[in-house]
Amino acid sequence: APADLDLADAAALPMAALTGTQLIEVALKPDKGARILVTGAAGGVGRAAVYAAAKAGAQVIAGVRKGREDSVSKLPIAGIVDINDPKALAALG
Repeated sequence: APADLDLADAAALPMAALTGTQLIEVALKPDKGARILVTGAAGGVGRAAVYAAAKAGAQVIAGVRKGREDSVSKLPIAGIVDINDPKALAALG
C-alpha cells in the first residue's frame, strides 16, 4: 500500500466497488439491453456500477459533469451525458 494511505482508508477502498456492484446486481437487476444512466460514473461507486451494468448486458450512459468526459471515455459505455444539462438529460427519454 502507498505510504500515505493509512490502514482505515485502505480497508474502505473495496466499499465503493461493492456498493456499485450490488446496486446493479441486487437492487436494479437490469434486463439485457436495458438502457441505464449511471450518474457519477467517474467516481468509484459509479465506475463499479458501469462495469456491473455492462456485464449484465445493459446499454450504459455515463452521467458526468462537463469536463469529466475523458475520465469515463474508456469505460464500457454507449454514451456520455453532461449530468448538469437538463436538455441533454431530457433527450435521453
